[in-house]
Amino acid sequence: ERQQAGNHVRTAASGRAEGQPGRALDEVTKLFESVPMDSEALSEAQVIRREILDEQSTQVAALQRDLEEAEFFTTRGGFDRVVSGVDELIALYGERNVEDLAGALALQVKARERLLAIDKATYEVQRTRLVALADAFGSVQQPALQKLVTDYIARHLNGK
Repeated sequence: ERQQAGNHVRTAASGRAEGQPGRALDEVTKLFESVPMDSEALSEAQVIRREILDEQSTQVAALQRDLEEAEFFTTRGGFDRVVSGVDELIALYGERNVEDLAGALALQVKARERLLAIDKATYEVQRTRLVALADAFGSVQQPALQKLVTDYIARHLNGK
């Protein structure tokens, strides 16, 4: 059991060192479940776990700041960073190892909603401009160009 506990700790430490915190946390969980009697190994595993979760907490806090900044400046790139940042966080740690998964997903949902609102506003401006262009082509007897523009509107800007 001591050897097994030591193996779990070494695997967790190597996972952490290799930039695979999810693998490291999985290994710590295996230790807690399979050989929880070795207090020395448990102590080492708890240190690894605490350090990884502190890093994770720092990453989630940075995503929260990115969201707040993106909301303040209404920057599409900031919202994109939050959406992709949460995806990367989950990929790196694994869903079961994200300490506040619901909070991270709530950040992502909020960022996605803001992205949709920004895109909808952009689409409306484009749609208005292109409808005016199609009308202008119609008024100068250019039905082929008018159809080209109305087809583009129908394919790319309707329902957005």
